[in-house]
Amino acid sequence: MGLPDAFLKAMIWWAVLIGVALSKWFLVSSVGEIHSHAEVDANGLFCTQLISTMGYPCEEHQAVTADGFVLAVHRIPYGAMGKQITPTRQPVFLQHGFMGGGDQWVLDSPQQSLAFILADSGFDVWIGNLRCNRWSTGHASLTTQDKKYWEWSWDEHATFDVPAMLQLVFNQTGSRAKYIGHSQGTIIFLAALSQSSVTQFVDGAALLSPIAYLSQVTSILAKTFATIFVDKVYLGLGVKEFDASSGLGKRLLQLYCSLRVSDCVNLITELSGPNCCVDFSRMPFYTLYEPQSTSVKNIAHLLQMIRTGRFNKFDYGAVGNLQHYGQLQPPNYNLSRISQDFSMLLAYGGEDALADESDVQYLVSKLPCHPRILHLPQYAHADFVLGTSANKDLYEPIINYFLGK
Repeated sequence: MGLPDAFLKAMIWWAVLIGVALSKWFLVSSVGEIHSHAEVDANGLFCTQLISTMGYPCEEHQAVTADGFVLAVHRIPYGAMGKQITPTRQPVFLQHGFMGGGDQWVLDSPQQSLAFILADSGFDVWIGNLRCNRWSTGHASLTTQDKKYWEWSWDEHATFDVPAMLQLVFNQTGSRAKYIGHSQGTIIFLAALSQSSVTQFVDGAALLSPIAYLSQVTSILAKTFATIFVDKVYLGLGVKEFDASSGLGKRLLQLYCSLRVSDCVNLITELSGPNCCVDFSRMPFYTLYEPQSTSVKNIAHLLQMIRTGRFNKFDYGAVGNLQHYGQLQPPNYNLSRISQDFSMLLAYGGEDALADESDVQYLVSKLPCHPRILHLPQYAHADFVLGTSANKDLYEPIINYFLGK
């Protein structure tokens, strides 16, 4: 018989407090590991390890945001068969999700990885990396040891990162790109689109597992962290970085699993739902690259969305909101500002514990552009990027949609 929910939550709450208090020294070791990630980017291993070895061309580019972050953008300009197959190629931009990197699009074989499939289908593929992941550690003046380096949420992804990377693609190609985003990569695009900061750089999008509204999430892990306000504990103690693979992040997950009725062997399922089609025998390879660091403030923003059900800017509290926004409540992102003519496909799964069907349907009701819907009843959150059958179930329909079929 399992522990009562209230007792379990209370135990996790106190475990978090004690764990954080006892683990402050792990911040130093975590920073050291992030510096090793910087070396990965400097040595260009994204291309050499993940793309060139598969027989594809790869280019390294950088986009600098208005607030000084240096973002790595990787390009696969044509497929393995050569550029002569399609002389003029439509650019397509791939944006990873929460605690991820651009590597998520190339972790499987060329027959199963979306980036390779798009390149072989005649597209000019650009892969984005958001601030502070292992490929985008640079900044004009800050280092990973500076607390200000981690002072951001997905608001900054939408306001600075996505526009900077899409402008880079436009400047390099002279063409507006198709956008494909997964998970958090969907909400930052919708937020940017609602602010008209990217409309001149894109002419269509496919959004996979969109999470603009999160009030109905069924993820045990996400709901627990939202309920016990783990974000407020960490922010209150001045913790800025969250790295699930080391330091405080790893200890928090260990504490959570030690108090769960289940054994937490598969944290992907705890977080994202029962993925039907992920080859878990490849997990040791996947975890060489994922998950990656994010800011505690970014986690806090997502947990706020779970608690409130709103698609809005970061909530600083009444006083902080007055200082930042001139009002007591954080402003909502106004999706009605998106053009009715914007071409959009939304794909979601019936088993997704983060992009719940009712939340997705509510999002659809808010969009003036009447997106095409692709519902995959057996899919959970990770199936959209790592599913062994996604090439047929998902990627083929996306390509057909972009080609006007």
